[in-house]
Amino acid sequence: MIRGIRSRLTIIFISLAVLPLVGLSFFMGWQSFVTERNHASDKVKETARWVGTEVSSYIKVIVTHIQVIVHVRGLADISPRERKDILEELLAFHQEFESLSYLDEKGLEIFTASRTELTKETYVDRAGSDEFLLPASTRKTYYGPVAFSDQTGEPFMDLAEPVVDPRSNTLSGVLVARVRLKKMWDIIAALDLKPGEDVYIIDSL
Repeated sequence: MIRGIRSRLTIIFISLAVLPLVGLSFFMGWQSFVTERNHASDKVKETARWVGTEVSSYIKVIVTHIQVIVHVRGLADISPRERKDILEELLAFHQEFESLSYLDEKGLEIFTASRTELTKETYVDRAGSDEFLLPASTRKTYYGPVAFSDQTGEPFMDLAEPVVDPRSNTLSGVLVARVRLKKMWDIIAALDLKPGEDVYIIDSL
């Protein structure tokens, strides 16, 4: 009887000594998990903010180039020859542009200056395309969806800026720029990633 009571007391004392240690160990492990999870979440947010800022800045610079050509140099008030020369100059000095197309007020593509082809008069009807309809109706810059080149696999997108006659406030045309987005690859490549970490840029849902 005494031996049985002694055994039970021993078990109870051992339990009282071990259980708090087990509980403390579990608590510390949970705290460590929460800390690591919060650290990972903060890193994801910080990386997303940096990438978002870099991409946004790149697109804003390109849009500024387009708007300066349209509004400051006045595409609406110059001859077709002068307009063509200005766009070829823009294409030559800014590698981010793949091509520049000028559409008249009816959506007819008058000519295209391309990095891979000779500048040519095209006369293609693009009146039903988003890159004409949206900037023509809203008088705002149009941002097209991201697509990929069949030749190079590089991402690109179309930007379109309405050309408005400042005197009559009527639409004179639309400038459509095909923009190379290889810069986004460079932004991702500049990240200091650890093994097992991946970063993706996706379009909006």
